Amino acid sequence: MILDCTLRDGGYHTDWNFDNDLVRKVVSTLDVDYIELGYKSTSSSGNFKKCDDKFISTLLEDIEYNAKLAFMVDVKEFTDKKSLLKLIQEKSKSPFTLCRIATDYNNLDLALEISKVISDDSAWGTKLGAKYKF
Repeated sequence: MILDCTLRDGGYHTDWNFDNDLVRKVVSTLDVDYIELGYKSTSSSGNFKKCDDKFISTLLEDIEYNAKLAFMVDVKEFTDKKSLLKLIQEKSKSPFTLCRIATDYNNLDLALEISKVISDDSAWGTKLGAKYKF
């Protein structure tokens, strides 16, 4: 699997604000398995720090692309799994198919709990129709 994280990682320099045409060009041009667009976050930073499903779907609705879309979750931004679930849509309504989780040792238990919640192996995962890969 090849995952490109140029936009997500580049957001540290742009406060996750990117020109929409640039994002559309990147997504339609890259020949990789996954493109990580940004984070799922409650941050007030740019659109790609939030990766709102409706925004991303609308942005990419009229272009062709082969890569699957990914987002990242930084566990330290969430106090519990419920706060994250407010940001994640049902899989059938989401443009995303992959979630990566960033954590540190102090938040490992919450990271594991979150991964179970949004994966197929849990009640929430089944309810979300999730099938997100890790």
